[in-house]
This record gives sequence, structure tokens and C-alpha cells, in this order.
Amino acid sequence: MPGKKVIALLSAALFLTGCWTGAVKIGFTGSAWGNKTNASFAYLSGSWSKTIRVKAAAVLVFDYELKSESGELKAKLVDPSGAVLLEFEANTSGREEVFFKEGGAFKFVIEAKKAKGSYRFEWFNKEVEKSTAQAPDQTAAWVARAENFFPS
Repeated sequence: MPGKKVIALLSAALFLTGCWTGAVKIGFTGSAWGNKTNASFAYLSGSWSKTIRVKAAAVLVFDYELKSESGELKAKLVDPSGAVLLEFEANTSGREEVFFKEGGAFKFVIEAKKAKGSYRFEWFNKEVEKSTAQAPDQTAAWVARAENFFPS
């Protein structure tokens, strides 16, 4: 009976944190919990994904660092139709923000091919005023960027 509890707990942890599919991991140390994921690795090939829910009239903010000493390493945010909304290239870091007129479930994907390196991602939703006149100055830029993704 205790074995069933352990299996249920491990299954729940994998479901909540996402998992690497078709992955080969060597020297992999990492974690993924809630709105954070990070890892360092000597060799990594495969992809990891997590569903991120975004509210309408909100900004999704990513703080990140993506380092690759060799191979290919990248990440992206994908909408339900499969269109790439945001891409993170290897050997970059910083903060990226995307405005969403409409809420929904979006997929965050990390892809590695024979990569050696590390990554760190943290994300959060930031609500903004629905009227750009009352929102911060940056909202006009977010709206313009969002209109590229969600044409009227």
C-alpha cells in the first residue's frame, strides 16, 4: 500500500512540474516548480513544456538566463494554435514581457539538442488597465506588439 502512495505522489509531481520528453540527460541538476524552472547540465537533448495560464488584459513577464556552451538550446512561448509568441535564444538573459488581450492557456517550451549549459526562467502575470490611456506608458507598446499576435 505505501508503494501506491509513492507512485501517486511522483505522478502528481511530474504532472505539476512538466517533464522532459524524449530526453537524454547527463549531469542534469534542475528543478521545476510553480512559476520557476532552472537546470544545469553536461549534456541535454529533448524538450520540456509547461502550460501557463494567462488572464485577459494581462502581461506575462519572464525573467530568464539561457546559457549554452555547446549544442543548441532555446525556449519559446506558443499560443494554442501553435504560433510562436516569444523566443529565447541561447546565451541571452534579461526580462521579456508579452501583453495578452485575451486570456488562455499557453505553452512554454524549452528545447535542447546535444546541449551543454544551463537555464533559469521565472514568470508571472501582471494585470494592466484595460484602457491604454490609464495604463503605464509601456502598455501602448505592449498593445502594438499584441496586435501582431491577435489581429482584429
